[in-house]
Amino acid sequence: QDSGRGRVLLADVVDMNRTSLPHITVNDRSLPFDKDAFDVTVLNFVLHHARDPRRVLREALRVSRRGVIVVESTVSGPVQHKALRIVDQLANRLRSQDKMSRQEDHLHFRPPEGWIKEARSVGATVVEQKRISGLLHPKLVLTVQ
Repeated sequence: QDSGRGRVLLADVVDMNRTSLPHITVNDRSLPFDKDAFDVTVLNFVLHHARDPRRVLREALRVSRRGVIVVESTVSGPVQHKALRIVDQLANRLRSQDKMSRQEDHLHFRPPEGWIKEARSVGATVVEQKRISGLLHPKLVLTVQ
């Protein structure tokens, strides 16, 4: 019976869940869910770690009836790119107790327009975008369908 409340399922390639929310570990190739299994999927700082960001985004769109919210790090030049790479690697090594070092080989930081282009390249429509400034870690929030 639907209680009218939302349900949340966490999924990641590395289990770093520190909450009481349900969590599953997935691979970076496909999601083990049927088409339209969820209302919305949130990719929170996922794509820049993915071996194939387009594949991950296509999978998120496949399992989502109403769209995908993408929250991603952005860069505006080579100095910021290098600094963010160092900070991202250090933070994730500490948070994951070095379980995420495998994802360091695939770091893909892009300017905001680069993430928008990625979304469009898989046939998604950008419904909304919001840029969040920050000297070291600016972000982009995209809603795509």
